[in-house]
Amino acid sequence: MMFRILEQEVPGKKMTNEEFQTVVLGQLKGFQEFQTLVLGELKKSREFQTTVLGELKGLREGQAKLEDRMTSLEDRQTKLEERQTKLEERQTKQEEMSKLLSAVVEQTADLTEFKSGTNRRLDDLSEERMSMQEILGEHGTEIRTLRRRTAKIV
Repeated sequence: MMFRILEQEVPGKKMTNEEFQTVVLGQLKGFQEFQTLVLGELKKSREFQTTVLGELKGLREGQAKLEDRMTSLEDRQTKLEERQTKLEERQTKQEEMSKLLSAVVEQTADLTEFKSGTNRRLDDLSEERMSMQEILGEHGTEIRTLRRRTAKIV
């Protein structure tokens, strides 16, 4: 009964069991070759998958390194901004000090001019005092002389 199932009818011809086995073995051989090809492609696919996974791992490691470097750059930028703020504060203080220094220089110039004027006036007063002393000295001498003369007359 089993062999009868294997028998196939071809229009106009009846296939024998051996012919059928030959056909089945040929198809089976074709299936085995196809299976070998599929297994080969599957192996290539697995190798490709392994390669892609390895590259993906490398990309993830590279991304982690880039993120670390980015964090480092952000930290450095923050420090740079802090230093810039301090520099701007120093510049503001320096501008204030420059204004104060200009005011001191201006006051110094005014005081120097005042000192020069005062020194001139003191020199003038000193000369006038000396002249007055000379005049008073002469008058004092004349007064004493007159006193002595009047004392002789009296």
